[in-house]
Amino acid sequence: MVSIGNITSNVYAVEPQFDLPFGVEADSSGNVFVADTRNDRIQKFTNTGTFIRKWGSTGFGNGQFSNPGGVAVDSSGNVFVANIFNERIQKFSNTGTFINKWGSEGTGDGQFDNPIDVAVDSSGNVFVADTFNNRIEKFTNKGTFIRKWGTLGAMSINLDAQELNPFS
Repeated sequence: MVSIGNITSNVYAVEPQFDLPFGVEADSSGNVFVADTRNDRIQKFTNTGTFIRKWGSTGFGNGQFSNPGGVAVDSSGNVFVANIFNERIQKFSNTGTFINKWGSEGTGDGQFDNPIDVAVDSSGNVFVADTFNNRIEKFTNKGTFIRKWGTLGAMSINLDAQELNPFS
């Protein structure tokens, strides 16, 4: 531990440190990527938890985040990050080099309202859980909008009296 005034820092920590880890995904080599949400960064580890690297910082520029959420990795090892409050998806190389980004705030095609998760299929298509727009959006691997589906739904509850009475 190192102390400077009232600030104490564990600069010699061996264990990974997170603040609200949210998304986690493994690549084909077994490396694990974690969206360290409140630290606005992505951390990469071996599959046994050994730290490899981290990237990102707080902000709106390329490679910066405002609460990264879901993480996905395609068959080429590219890493996709759902950037919740920046209303976009960012694509990185497996080593954290920024490649591109897409999305903006809104309800139109390719726009988001808190994109919280991302997935990539075997063809490289990117799927985004567009949370507050209550839909899924599909994109090419380079971020071109393909289609969307979903609307606000309602939860149904079966209030059968037989199910409510455990003694009948």
